[in-house]
Amino acid sequence: MEQAKVPEAVSGEGKKRGLLLWLGIAVALMLLVGLGFYIYHITRETTAEVVLSIDDLTLTGIPLIVYHFDGQVSQIKRDYAERRDPMEIRLQGIEADLAAAKADLAGREEKKRILTAEVQKLRNSIPAYIAEGEKKLELLWGEESGNLDKAYADQKETLHKEIEKRAADLGLKYERNKELDALEVAVNAFRLSLYGAAKTVNVDEQRIFSEDILKRWRDFDKDWSRKQLEIKEKAMTIKQSPGPRIEDAEKRIETFKVDLNALNVDLASLQEEVNRRQQDEVEEQQMLRDVEKPFLSDLMRIPANNILREWNADLEGKYLLRNLEKSTDMPPGEYLIFVQARKDDDIYWAIKPFVISQYLKTDIVISRQDFVPIRKLIQ
Repeated sequence: MEQAKVPEAVSGEGKKRGLLLWLGIAVALMLLVGLGFYIYHITRETTAEVVLSIDDLTLTGIPLIVYHFDGQVSQIKRDYAERRDPMEIRLQGIEADLAAAKADLAGREEKKRILTAEVQKLRNSIPAYIAEGEKKLELLWGEESGNLDKAYADQKETLHKEIEKRAADLGLKYERNKELDALEVAVNAFRLSLYGAAKTVNVDEQRIFSEDILKRWRDFDKDWSRKQLEIKEKAMTIKQSPGPRIEDAEKRIETFKVDLNALNVDLASLQEEVNRRQQDEVEEQQMLRDVEKPFLSDLMRIPANNILREWNADLEGKYLLRNLEKSTDMPPGEYLIFVQARKDDDIYWAIKPFVISQYLKTDIVISRQDFVPIRKLIQ
């Protein structure tokens, strides 16, 4: 039993020596990697580059590395507010008065428009009333009077036909007078023709016939004349009917004219007030712009008074700082970059913090959204 345990002890010792060997190799590898990493970093260049993406803006000057100047900007902002705020309050009052005057003017103009439209409507109604009356007259003369004239001619012709038929039946020498076509003439001619009538003709009876014809005609003519008079009276009523309506329209037009004249006076006065308020607004706005100028001038001088370092472009046009690991004025740490641009007459600033790290490349991306109009900095 004791002899069997000896090989197991020898085997365990071998394993231990193998484990120590591999551990030593691992430590050596780690030391080599660490040394390589150290050598890589201490030999790597420290750089910083500005990358500009400013779209519609135009760069003015070069990027600057500056000291923080928030306090100086805040002081200008406070000083500007002391000068600007009373003027803005005054401008707000002027704008409120101008808005009220414009509202009054618009109200009067709308009232004038309504009255003018009403006057025109009334003026247009007058010929419409006249045309309406003329149309009614045309209908009256064309229909009622025309029917009455037709009835007159029809009745006259009927009675003529009766006389002609009776004369023909009796064999009388009767002839209708086309030139003098009156029933009275026809009856008289019929009576004269009876003098040549045959003895078998009852003359008295025919004279009664002729009297009946004449009576029927006279009765008809009397009724016809009455109806004709009624039509004439209707025509007179129709002719006169537009009168009161036209008179009423003309009176209303005159009343509206008086109102319009008064409105024109008010409009002229209100327009003068609007013009005056607008001029006041323009002058006050100009004063605000003028008072802003010296504060903007003071603001524009701040970056130049806080320069840590200018950032010039290299021969390739890149804003690249190299070998910063050897620089004494820009050791690793936090910095502030300042870039100025322009669009039309407006100046824009981009102020952005960045960090320089030892043995690393730092890209400082300045995009369009980083820029703000300098006016906003003091408002």
